[in-house]
Amino acid sequence: MKKIFTLLFVLTAIIGSSVFAQCDPEFTFSVNGSSGAVQFSPVNTASVEHNWSFGDGTSSSEIAPLHIYAPGAYNVVHVVTYRSPNDSNIIQCIDSSVRWVTVTGQEPCNVHASFNFERDSIQPNKVHFINLSAGTNPNTITYWSFGDGTSSYDQNPTHIFTTSGAYTVCLNVKRDSVCMDDTCIFVQVQTPADNCNNLVVNFSNFSDSANPRLVHFYNQSTPLSTTDSVTWHFGDGIISHDLMAVNHTYANSGTYNVCLVVKKNGNSSGAACVREYCRTITIEPSCNLVAGFTFQPSPITLPLSYSFTNTSASLTNVDSSFWNFGDGTALVINQNNLTHTFPRPGVYVVCLTVKKVQPGTINIICERQTCQTIIIDTPQTQCNLQAYFIYAADTTTVNKIYFANMSSSYESSDSLSWTFGDGSSSTDVSPEHTYNAGGTYTVCLRIERQQAAGTATCVREFCRQVVVQQPLTCNLVANFFDSVINNNTIYFINQSTPLASTDSI
Repeated sequence: MKKIFTLLFVLTAIIGSSVFAQCDPEFTFSVNGSSGAVQFSPVNTASVEHNWSFGDGTSSSEIAPLHIYAPGAYNVVHVVTYRSPNDSNIIQCIDSSVRWVTVTGQEPCNVHASFNFERDSIQPNKVHFINLSAGTNPNTITYWSFGDGTSSYDQNPTHIFTTSGAYTVCLNVKRDSVCMDDTCIFVQVQTPADNCNNLVVNFSNFSDSANPRLVHFYNQSTPLSTTDSVTWHFGDGIISHDLMAVNHTYANSGTYNVCLVVKKNGNSSGAACVREYCRTITIEPSCNLVAGFTFQPSPITLPLSYSFTNTSASLTNVDSSFWNFGDGTALVINQNNLTHTFPRPGVYVVCLTVKKVQPGTINIICERQTCQTIIIDTPQTQCNLQAYFIYAADTTTVNKIYFANMSSSYESSDSLSWTFGDGSSSTDVSPEHTYNAGGTYTVCLRIERQQAAGTATCVREFCRQVVVQQPLTCNLVANFFDSVINNNTIYFINQSTPLASTDSI
């Protein structure tokens, strides 16, 4: 191998909900403060089974149950199960979501969302929005959607629309996490004539894998030149004038409205061009939660049974845990010590997901997951094959990943297959794969060995999550102009665009 691999032993596995969109567990709810009645409504109702745990010792399998609470705060768990349309015995994905429900037992919700707007007197595509909502308090969350893909949590935001058109601007207000209302207004925008020359302002960003508060920003505006003026507003009072790329570390977790402003020089008539693009990013809080568990076979009197112990660090009794045994059975929720019986011998990827929720809110502070592979053999299926691999990113092309098959007792006659988590696969022994976008992908290596006649095939599979960095977008065009002054003198002028003073030539 040409690459040096760093062994990082993080065993993870694919979760069905990341593959099947039908398994969306998110839900909404409305609270009647005077009666304590809470109406739950799942986002997805198609082809799934629903199981609700209301946090007060009761449960339901209705699609959209109505539940009566006494005053208090309750941790509600919604579990959805999606079965194969061809065989209902095959479970293709299971997932869950958790939200806090607060019942006050007092007056009904009286929040009313309302707003108005005014166009800027100088720049007509700049619009000032005035929040006129009633029934709010200091705990109210205000969320604006401007209809052009951008948003804001400001109380009275000002927004610059980059192109002319009619936009549906919506305001959502949520008080005390239980009382909510929204409203939308059409806003007609006309951008002024300027010297923009089809300038489109845009940027990409991703959080550093080692430090989630460190964010890498990349200017993807086009066309862009070294004479343009660039200003980054990071939403925390800090700005930067770096042209193409900038790294920023946030002091605190939270939601920030990041804006990139690009200004081009004026033409001979003095006109100038200013374009702005904003995006809301979320900085996750520091989290010391570490998921972990141990397991061991149960006594011989319980064949195919294993005992599991949740050993997650920094887990409290108000946090949530979810066991997925990889055999199609339902999730087991909030049990730290349990025994599970598998249906038959085989290879199972058991995953434990733990979630820490901020007390009294529906905000998930952090979520961690760990998975381990359990191989249950019978005398007819035993073999010493163990699947395993390591990986490393290319030093220059960060979205190119090299995989090394480190399986023990692997033989060239064994059948081998890789799935890279983005819909592609390979049968190479140690492949390399280039991802189209950054993100976290679940990569699996599966090996099958044909045993002696009359003996079952030996199958081993190993999966882990692979973090891929976002590849940089390069819009650089190399070009030059030459001019002959005399027979032996030629002047060369670099006309490459966009070109920064830090670029190498």
